[in-house]
Amino acid sequence: MEELKRHSLALSLVAILCIIKFIIFPIVDWQNEKFSELYLLERQVVKSETLVNNKQSIDANVLKINMAIDQLSKVLYSADEKVDFELKKQQWFEEQIKSYKLTMKNFGWENPKFEKNTNVSEKIAKIQIDGATKNIIDFMLYLDVNEKHHKISSLSINVKGQNSDALGKATMRFKLHFYLKN
Repeated sequence: MEELKRHSLALSLVAILCIIKFIIFPIVDWQNEKFSELYLLERQVVKSETLVNNKQSIDANVLKINMAIDQLSKVLYSADEKVDFELKKQQWFEEQIKSYKLTMKNFGWENPKFEKNTNVSEKIAKIQIDGATKNIIDFMLYLDVNEKHHKISSLSINVKGQNSDALGKATMRFKLHFYLKN
């Protein structure tokens, strides 16, 4: 007993450290954990309130996105059309070119390009046609209005025999880009 009295200060210090280590620290850790949970819940509530408050603008943006998707679907060929796409397009072009009394000199396809981070591939047709300049212009107008394509690139027209009475004959080379859903 006497030894306990002699070391009472050390024992008191050990008892205080044990209380701190095994009672106070767990309580403080529990409070910090609950504080973190409450903070996360508060952030979720703030985000939810923001969504509710911005409902009209979100709905408007969804409508704009849906309209943009509709516009894109007008220039995209579906996956169903992907099979034999090149052959069908070439046959279609041959028919249309004949109906405009033009001659196809060359028709070829470049290797398909795949757009990054999308499920869209790009096919490019290289076409060369000859015929009356007026017929070529009419064909291009028809093509622009009636054919699903995204763009025409590398357009080159060489006109020969043009005078005050006629537009003459022309040779036209161009690339036509098509986009397909993969």
